[in-house]
Order: sequence, then structure tokens, then C-alpha cells
Amino acid sequence: MATDQPQNRPRNRLNSVIFGAVAVALTGFLWAIGWLPPMERTTGDLLLRASASGDDHDVPIVAILIDDDAVERYGPLPWSRARLAEIAAASAASGTRGIVLDLILAGSTDPEADQAFAEALDGIPAAIAAAFDRDGTWLLPNDTLGEAAIPAHAYGEVGPDGVVRTISATKQGHGLSLPALSLAAARFLRPELAIEPGASLRPEFRPAPQNIPSLSAAAVLDGSYDPNEIAGRVVFVGISATGAGDQFVVPTGPRHAPVPGVLAHASATISIAQGRLLRVPGPWWSLAAALLLAVGIQVIRDRRGAFDLAAFATVAAGLVLLAMVAVRFSLLLIPVTSLLTVAVVSALLRETAESRSARKESGHLLKAVLDHVGAKPSTVPRTAAGRLDALRRLQDRVLDEDATRKALLTDMDEGVVLWDVNGKIVLANPAAGRLWGGMPELAEITQTSDDSNPLVMVRGPRTLAVGVTDLGRGHLAILRDVSAERTLEKRRQEMQRLVSHELKTPLASIAGFGENLERYELSGDEQRRVASLIRGEAQRLQEMVTVFLDLEQLGGGRWDGATEALNLGHQVAARLEVLDAAANARQITIMPSIDDGCRLQAVPALLDRVVDNLVGNAIKYTDPGDNIEIKVSRSADQVHLVVRDHGPGISPEGQARVFDRFYRVPGSEKTGAGLGLALVKEVVDWHGGCITIESEIGNGSAFTVSLPAIEEV
Repeated sequence: MATDQPQNRPRNRLNSVIFGAVAVALTGFLWAIGWLPPMERTTGDLLLRASASGDDHDVPIVAILIDDDAVERYGPLPWSRARLAEIAAASAASGTRGIVLDLILAGSTDPEADQAFAEALDGIPAAIAAAFDRDGTWLLPNDTLGEAAIPAHAYGEVGPDGVVRTISATKQGHGLSLPALSLAAARFLRPELAIEPGASLRPEFRPAPQNIPSLSAAAVLDGSYDPNEIAGRVVFVGISATGAGDQFVVPTGPRHAPVPGVLAHASATISIAQGRLLRVPGPWWSLAAALLLAVGIQVIRDRRGAFDLAAFATVAAGLVLLAMVAVRFSLLLIPVTSLLTVAVVSALLRETAESRSARKESGHLLKAVLDHVGAKPSTVPRTAAGRLDALRRLQDRVLDEDATRKALLTDMDEGVVLWDVNGKIVLANPAAGRLWGGMPELAEITQTSDDSNPLVMVRGPRTLAVGVTDLGRGHLAILRDVSAERTLEKRRQEMQRLVSHELKTPLASIAGFGENLERYELSGDEQRRVASLIRGEAQRLQEMVTVFLDLEQLGGGRWDGATEALNLGHQVAARLEVLDAAANARQITIMPSIDDGCRLQAVPALLDRVVDNLVGNAIKYTDPGDNIEIKVSRSADQVHLVVRDHGPGISPEGQARVFDRFYRVPGSEKTGAGLGLALVKEVVDWHGGCITIESEIGNGSAFTVSLPAIEEV
């Protein structure tokens, strides 16, 4: 379609970018003067609360709190090392995975208590809080507590509004760098966690601190707790008594009220261990997203022709929903307040400036489309109702054309696939997926080494002719099922081979014997011998033609014989009585093993052909003095016939082709047209069964026929 583009369209696009950039700049100014950051922090906390996962069960942490009850019963703070040793020993006895003490244990006043505390921590991963002294040095745990006790800083990064949202992975002072207490505790749960010096961690604080399972230290000291509450968990020990002062405000706390620091550390530990650390987009990402949103608002306005409150509300709601989903599933805190501000500013800037221009542009576009489809009249209505009516009529026209095209493609037997320049499927009808076994990729067809068009490709049971046309802006492929044509061609070639090769030898023999009778005066014995040879060749010729015709009938599913319920064991036993004479003539012993109850629905004459061919081949290829094993048995829903010989065996290559028509095993000196096993395969397939072969060179072969069984009457 060739239409004149309105001259102001490039200008409108440029204006969209300009207005979007101005909206981003104004929003950046509001951020720079400090209006937006407080709102952004509050919005981030609200998103974190609104996107709560609800997965607070089975928390791998328990807190032992020195609460008001514990202080009242066991004395005021600070508690002695001996009492803390009792809590550590009880935790170890209950099967804790590690212990974290949110307590400053610097200095030493009682070496005996320190020793008891160290013994209680022996063999348990432990982390102990450390803090800076007034002179900037670390207040570290006593050396007597042992090397297993990891010192870790217990600080949280307090924001301008007093809320702790981030934790420094490490803090350094006087040449010593210590990991965060929550990070050290998380390594008890996941030892592979790396410590990145100086990194800023922003935990999700989920479960919320107030939801962390906790015990009173008094209950632990007097033994009135359930050890299962500690077994397999990391134990946090800290103070929650009134007036203790060790409290944080975290985003998921109770309405931003302070919570005990030990619970805040425990909550952060779970987030770190589970890899649920919040991320904030970088400035360039935020700038790009803001510009994209601002320009997007302009695009929506251009398409609507005027400011559409419903569309704007949808964008805003979608942005908020996206922010909630990003926090919930990607732990990404999108600057939703700034983006909403960009959207509002962008909409207000553009609305007054270009409303008339956008309306005029939409009129040009509508007229161009109406002219293209030949709509009458093609004049664009001036009123909104008139334009809406024209759009509806245009939509009906497009939908009718699309439905017609789809109907034509759906009813086609040939597969049609259209790819774009990138190899992406643009159009495909159901026949394409049915023939190919799924939608074909362009690379699957174009990477073939065959330069012919159409290509001939085998896909499962089908043979397809695939014609590919390069359209410049894509490729079009037509897929046609030529399996039936190939089958007919194969059978034509088999018939040609039968006539030109297999029938030629016996016919030539008959002709030669007949010529001898004509040219020479033979004695009576000679005449009888030649007549016998002619009859033998004629019988061989007749048998070959009969087998070939039977194969054609069975392969085409046109066998006229009626099935009946019979016992496979009885059928096999009857045929073995006939075949036993041929086996005895070669001093071969047939060893049958026939079970009862092997009933099936089959054509008796065809089963006889199966037995005759399999047993006859076994007799033919078994050395004199050896034996042949015949077994008839039944499984749950099938009956089985196994014919095992001890002949020369068949190579793996021969096994793959032994059921093909006219195939003879290479190196075999036995005569035959190569149709017997092909007939067996067709008979078994016609009865809904299967035949398999197990063979090893020098160790004979075993043919197994499995057919559907029926129940005994």
C-alpha cells in the first residue's frame, strides 16, 4: 500500500521525545531538591508490605529472648557469662545448627564463667556481636571463647527517616573487617555464601521480625520448652526486655514501630540465606524507564487523540501492579513514585500543546486506510461518533478477509508456513503442524544440503515434499505428504524386480528344459527327470507369485480370510507334526514347549504360514544333529511364539533388514526369494502383533512373535 505520509508526522514523533525528555528533566529536578526521595522510601516500604509472600512457615531460625519475664525471674541485665553458658548448652543439647549472640561480650570479669561459656560453644558454629568503642576500636568477644566464635558487627544502616533498610556486609575499623551478624548467621544455613567486603545488603525482612518463632530465656533456663523448637534451627539470643534500647525500625515491622534488634537480625538472616535481597535499579535504568514511560504516555495520547483518563489510570495501575510483582518475584524495587510523577507530568505537558495536531493526524491515517480497502465513502467523518462508525466498518471488512483466509488455509491438506526475515513464524495452518509433527523451524529446512526444490524429507512415518520460496522479506514453505506416492513407487519397483529378476531365473530354467525336450530325443527316464525339473521350477514360480500377492494384500489391509478364536499351542503342534519329517530328514530334533491357555483371534491359514516360515528357516539354517527350540506361552494380555535355532546367526546390519522384501542375508548359501520373513512380518502386523529378533553371529537366532490374547471361554 502506497500512501502519502502527513508532513507533520516526523514532527509529532520528535515532539513526543522532546516532551518525554522534559518530563524526565522536571522529575529529576523534584528528586534533586529532595521532594521525591522521602516519598520513594515510603512507597518502597508499602510495596514490600503489599507483596508479602505469606511463606512464613517452617522458619529455620528461633530466637531466645531475654524478655521482661526472664529479667524478673533471673535478675537484671547484664547477665553473667555462666547464665549465657546455660542457654548455649541447652541449645546445643536440643540440636541447634548454630548459635548467634546479639550481645556485646567484650572484656572478662570471671575466667571460670568464660571457660564454661567457651565449653558450651565448643563444637557449635557461633557468632557473637561486636561494636565500636568510643575511640573507634572494636569491642570484641573475649579470646577465651575460642576461635569458633565468629565476631560480627551488629549495625544496621539507619535511613533519614529512622528506618533500617540496608545492612553493610562488612565494617572495618583499626585494620579489622568484620562481617554483618545476619550474614555470618546466614552462612550457618548456607556455608557457600560469599562475603563481599563493603557490599550493601537490602534484606526483604521476610518473615517479619514479629513473626520470628521465639522462646523466653526463662523457659530455656528452667527447661519448660520443647527441644523440637530448637532442633535443626539457628538460635538467636538477644534482649527484648523493656528499656534495653537494642531496637530497630524495619520496613516489615509492626506499623514501623521498633522491634528488638535480635529479631531484626534474625529476619535479615532468613532473607540473606534464601537469597531474597532487594535490588534497586541503577540510575541509567531508571532514566531509560522514565523516558520510555514518558514517551509511551505521548504515544497513547496520540492514538487516543486526546487525554484519556481511563487509559492513564490503566497505565498507572499497571505500573503499580508491575512494581508489586517485581518486588514479590524478582525482589526489584522499582521507583514507582518517580515513574508515576513522570507519567503525570508528561501527560499534562502534551495535552494542551498538541491535541488538535493529534486529532488531525488520526484523520489522515483513517482516510488512508479507507482508501486502501476501497471503502465508500472514503471521506473521514468529522465527529467522533462518525469516525467510530467508520472504524467499525473497517474492522468488519478486515475480519471478514481474515476469516476467509483462515478458512482456506484450515481446509487445505497441504501445510503452509510463512516466516519473517528473522525466521519467526508469521502464519501457519493446522496441516503444517500435523504433517511436520509440530511447527517447523526455518533452519530445519534451509540448512539441508539438498539444493532441490521441493525437498524430500522424512518426518516420522511420513515422507514430505517441501517447497521453499524466498520472498525477500521472509520465506514461504508448502508441505505435501507424498508417503502414499513413495509407497506406490516402492511397490512398483518391487514388482519390477519380481518380474525382471526373481521370475526371470525359473522362467529361463523352464524355457531351457523345454528346449531340451524339443531338440533332443531323450530316454523315458531323462524325459521324466526334465519334466520333474520343469514342474519344480513352475511350483517355485507359483509359490513366489502367491507369496508376493499375499504380501500385497496384507500390506494393503485387504485380506479376505475370516478370523476365528483358536489355541496357538494347538495350531503350532499341528504344524510341527508336518514339519517334523523335514527336520528328521536332516537329523534335526524339534524340541517344543507349549503352555495351555494361549488363545487368540486369528486366521488359521496365516498362522500356519508364520509357523512354516519360521520353523522352515530354522531347519534350513541348523546343522545336522542339532536341535530347534519351539516355545508357546502367554503373558497377561499376549500370547508368544519363540523359534530358536543354533545356526550361523545374523549380523546387526542383517537384523535391521531381515524383514524387507527380497532381502537375503549376505554370505548365505541357502536358496530363497527373500519373501518368507517379509510375509511373516505382514501377517503379524495384520493381526495387531509384533515380531522381534535376537541373534549373534555363531550362536543362532531367536524369533519372537507376540499377538493379542483373548480370554478362555
